[in-house]
Amino acid sequence: MDHNTKNSVFNVQITGSLDWSFIHQPRLRKIYNSACNQAWSPKLDLKWKDQSSCIKNPYIGGAFPLAGFPEFEVLSEKKKHDLYWQCHSMEISELLHGEQIAMLVAAQLVNEAPSFAAKMAASAQVSDEARHLDFFTQYTSQYHLPITPPSPALTSFANSILNDTRPDFKCLACQVILESMAISKFQEVREDTSITVLKDALGLILREEARHIGSGAHWLKSLHKNLSTEDLKLRLRYVLEKLMALSESDFLLAKIAIQEGWCERRLKQHLRVCRRKLPLRVLSRRKHLASALTRCGLLTKETRKMIAGILTDPANVEDGSPYH
Repeated sequence: MDHNTKNSVFNVQITGSLDWSFIHQPRLRKIYNSACNQAWSPKLDLKWKDQSSCIKNPYIGGAFPLAGFPEFEVLSEKKKHDLYWQCHSMEISELLHGEQIAMLVAAQLVNEAPSFAAKMAASAQVSDEARHLDFFTQYTSQYHLPITPPSPALTSFANSILNDTRPDFKCLACQVILESMAISKFQEVREDTSITVLKDALGLILREEARHIGSGAHWLKSLHKNLSTEDLKLRLRYVLEKLMALSESDFLLAKIAIQEGWCERRLKQHLRVCRRKLPLRVLSRRKHLASALTRCGLLTKETRKMIAGILTDPANVEDGSPYH
């Protein structure tokens, strides 16, 4: 899949199943009913107001990630204003691309899920992700934000899971890794933004993302309890490798350095320092991922330690390998 083309194509063989038993699974039924009862409309349930002409900075206080970087601080106010909105556009575009990936993976899982109840939960997620896409596309239009290409890290992640023929690995990548990271990122953007409609929408989206982790964890836990130690280690290695690769998307804004003629290495270092100055955010990311792994029966003491290293600073993980 190449994000440089207007329409990317992926080819994967999906082995679906029909469940004729329709066995009642209370937990998954509850998740499905919750999705139905909590459905909302971006157009009808949000208070849209175009503030782009009166808001100087879409970030509140000192939340702008380039703040404090010497090359940024010497720029004119107009140039700073332009970079505020360009960086915001890049961050929102990355969220938009991530939601499309989640929608497509969930659509594949409707066929591949083993039970009728799991298929219903996956179908509810498809609808949820479509709603999120609807919001973000409306938002970019309302605030005149160009949609920028996905980061190489997210593109590679999408290629990997959309072309994977193993349903449980696909579920692990989407419902555990991607959704856990998304929850943390949505919370961070919600805390940092000065735009009311974005803050309100992310509150609704966060509720749905947590539900997606629940449905995936329920399916995976029933599978993992029957696996051998070696098979569980294989899945742990997969989680850590994918997490390591996806963590590079945190440096999305480093491409600004190329545009402005700055030193990319220095800007990446600045972004790393900014992350270390927000230990509660690192802790939150760790907490969400650890919780998801616990719920699907995969968290170990060693895994917890490796997750902490990757989410704090992937460059410091020994030998660049997430699992030994």
